[in-house]
Amino acid sequence: MQAALFGEARPWNTALIVPAAGASDADIEQIVGQVNAGLPDYARVGRWLYADAPFSSQNRQLTPNFRLRRDVIWQAYAPRINTLYEEIDNVCV
Repeated sequence: MQAALFGEARPWNTALIVPAAGASDADIEQIVGQVNAGLPDYARVGRWLYADAPFSSQNRQLTPNFRLRRDVIWQAYAPRINTLYEEIDNVCV
């Protein structure tokens, strides 16, 4: 249903996903794979997380014309996203 992508200056991109009703993890993996197939390496989604709630103007994560407010979304999800990258750093040490 909705997605926001983060990963600038990171080894891969992370997507925050608000799934459509009834979508399973397998459905999301399939869609991410289909999208990734048409993207260059640097733009592909490496990991994804479920968003806690849909992005909306009520939670200030969308502008009135329905554009993502990436700064607000980042503030809400930065700890969870950063944890993904830290997990990999700890494995590589």
